[in-house]
Amino acid sequence: RTRLFLMDRLQTSVAVTRFPGRYIQGPHACGVIPRLAEELQVHKPAVICDAFVAANILPNHLAPVLTSLQPLYLTFGGEVTHEEVARLVAAGKHEKCDMIIGIGGGKTVDVSRAVAFESGRLPVIAISTLASTDAPCSARVVFYTPDGRFESYRDLPSNPTAVIMDTEILIKAPVRFLVAGIGDALSTWFEAESCAKVHAPNCTGFRSGMSAVHLARCCYDSLFEYGEEAVLSAKRGVITPAFEHIVETNTLLSGIGFESCGLAAAHAIHNGLSEFHCTHSFQHGEKVNIGTLASLFLTNKPKAEIDKVYRFCKAVGLPITLAQLGFADPLPPDTIRMIGQHTCVTGSTIYNEDPAISPAAVSAAVAMADEYGKKILAEH
Repeated sequence: RTRLFLMDRLQTSVAVTRFPGRYIQGPHACGVIPRLAEELQVHKPAVICDAFVAANILPNHLAPVLTSLQPLYLTFGGEVTHEEVARLVAAGKHEKCDMIIGIGGGKTVDVSRAVAFESGRLPVIAISTLASTDAPCSARVVFYTPDGRFESYRDLPSNPTAVIMDTEILIKAPVRFLVAGIGDALSTWFEAESCAKVHAPNCTGFRSGMSAVHLARCCYDSLFEYGEEAVLSAKRGVITPAFEHIVETNTLLSGIGFESCGLAAAHAIHNGLSEFHCTHSFQHGEKVNIGTLASLFLTNKPKAEIDKVYRFCKAVGLPITLAQLGFADPLPPDTIRMIGQHTCVTGSTIYNEDPAISPAAVSAAVAMADEYGKKILAEH
């Protein structure tokens, strides 16, 4: 009992901030991998990627720099399930691999971190081919069911050994993915602010430190400073300072911000929306963005701020209505009600907004966010 009391005291008095071991970004950044392997004294990496990355990105960007390491190449099945992690762990152990390199989107990076941990806490290099989420920098793995529904979070003991964002790869990705990353990053400050107000713990179980809160705010400011220009750069396929800034914002600032400040309404509502099959073809950040917009009404933000956020989302191409996520329009009342119920499950981060929050309050905020989005879309 004394130990539990002391731990409760520590969780409210001690701040914990998590970082990746190294963050490496720029054109041709994958070229540093042999040096990293030498510094880490590893000899046989397992490279995990999906079939698309294996055919279109590995040959030109990764395979040439890994030749001396003779890696084992493993194909990721596409969904982060416990069964998929076990399959990849077994394959790596059979070949005595001593490092994991994950290259791909958010799910590939997640599964690679889980495989590294389950293989005996091996070093892991996360190489994201998309600037679409803040997953690469974090220790959090999101597990799904085989049919793509959210199942659970798992927080690993350590963050990736290194994160590599090769902007020569990223600039070739469809613009939609960069925009989705902006949607994910936009939630970071609002959720950090909410968690700070109610002293909710961050993803480590402790309180947020000053540096993490400032980085979350920097994330928000950077989006509004460089977001539109970065999207234009991506559309033209040119690497500009704004593009580099937003890649770092989507990945590093948002990654540290969410993990070390905490999650709240935006990601909870994302999980509620993900229960509906019509959303499964949409990106994580696209769904999170609807959660962020709903949180503006749930937390009674000033109208000027609401307008600023909506107009920014419209300008960069983020969804601002439920119809843009595949829902019927007009939306049946039962659907809105069910979104609230799916959001307010036991253990949901929605309670980092207010421990007494109700499904009805969430449903009302989602309905209002949808209606306001229609109003903004109708403007010329």
